[in-house]
Amino acid sequence: MLDLNDRDKNPVVQEAIKDAIANPNNYVLKPQREGGGNNLFGEDIKDTLVNNKQVEQYLLMRWIKAPILKTYMLRMGKLTYTDSITEIGVFSLVLANSKTGEILLNEVDGLLPRTKQADCNEGGVNAGFAVVDHILPVDLKMNQLKPSVSNFLDL
Repeated sequence: MLDLNDRDKNPVVQEAIKDAIANPNNYVLKPQREGGGNNLFGEDIKDTLVNNKQVEQYLLMRWIKAPILKTYMLRMGKLTYTDSITEIGVFSLVLANSKTGEILLNEVDGLLPRTKQADCNEGGVNAGFAVVDHILPVDLKMNQLKPSVSNFLDL
């Protein structure tokens, strides 16, 4: 995830922006706010970056293509069986000395798995795009999903 506010100073950000303009389907532009919604994809990314349209409000991220699985989702009182993907939000805490750059604390404090329909480009639970889920490690062999206790032991 790259903060586009660093675009004039950071060569890594500059290179990522060039690649995102050339390959917009590999990226997501996410606004720096809570609640989901207003993500940009494809040609919208290219247009925003080329025309410098309020890019400081976005984070540039590589688009992780999650595997699509069939699942039941209960939303607004209706149970549906649909193609879905699961995203995992990571709650973390970083404390650093801004003068020296020393990292004083860097830890993961929790996870928020959320599942949404595979064709949805948004992801917020509060915005109604996704549902809170749980993590179950599975063994993906022969296209069959089997819960695997050994996956828990590898953590």
